[in-house]
Amino acid sequence: MYICFRTKGSHKQGMGDVTGSLAIADEFKRRRHNITFIVDRDPEAQMAIRNRGYRFIPVIGKSESRAWGRRHFDIAIVNQMSNTLDLLKCAKAHCNMLVTIDDTGTASKKMADLRINPLYYTAGALCDPKYIPLETDFQKAHRNRQVCRKVKKVLVTMGGSDTYGYTPQILPVISKNAGGCEIAVIIGPAFKHHKELNSALAKAGRKFSVLHAVTHKEMKKWILWADLAICAGGNTLFEMACCGTPAVVIASEPFEEETAYRLAKTGFGKVVGFNKKLDAAKLRRYMREFAAVRERSRHSKAGMRLVKGLGTVHIVDSIVKRHRQATNGNK
Repeated sequence: MYICFRTKGSHKQGMGDVTGSLAIADEFKRRRHNITFIVDRDPEAQMAIRNRGYRFIPVIGKSESRAWGRRHFDIAIVNQMSNTLDLLKCAKAHCNMLVTIDDTGTASKKMADLRINPLYYTAGALCDPKYIPLETDFQKAHRNRQVCRKVKKVLVTMGGSDTYGYTPQILPVISKNAGGCEIAVIIGPAFKHHKELNSALAKAGRKFSVLHAVTHKEMKKWILWADLAICAGGNTLFEMACCGTPAVVIASEPFEEETAYRLAKTGFGKVVGFNKKLDAAKLRRYMREFAAVRERSRHSKAGMRLVKGLGTVHIVDSIVKRHRQATNGNK
């Protein structure tokens, strides 16, 4: 089959839609389907797609229809929030089956043949966390893990862009509250707050390991390395859950709060709500609470019950099944 992904990602938008699309694309590719991406002219998104070996067509200006051209696909997957009716009409005109991911808008409800919404709940869509599209490596990382009696290793990772610059705000807090812990900081490919980060590192008076734009294999390694993580509320949160790494979740965008609090209700993650200025007092409190091995163990087990890392398999299975049903029904 010929599959098209319509997505976007940037410093302002974040990179979750792109990384999730790439994970799903890899599962389709493993099953020998042909993949094409259509993306806005965002250099971070285009670089991520190019580095994974996929071809893409850029949308120049507002000429959505020009990007699609005369191409026709078996399935078009639109993985971005709040799509307009015009965009989805254009996509639907160029495919046999339209799938939207994490779009809760009225246009998606009207146009999509299948809606998949593991991040943002909406009636009538596939919303179970088992549909979170994690990289294949996280399937292998899902195993019983030993929770250390003391927190010795802390990981800070605020997603692909960290739009509001939380990372430099986090470092002074953990510098004073993480004792003699090793601290690793991962910044994403669309991170733009280098000046603030360098200033925070200079003032910290302690050593940090700072890594930039790590691969998903390296990310898995660092998540498993950590006794405690401080992370954003997008796909990274589900990577933590899959690996059983307890996490203080900082909603780095307003729309991440819904997801973070939904997981917290299941027993995984302590949430610091969205605010352009970090709630340092709440972060300190949660770090103290997670010092207890029993608390970290409880969160670790809850996360691994919730997310098993097979999201891309479940997504592709569901899409292929729906496409087969529609095709057979038209015969």
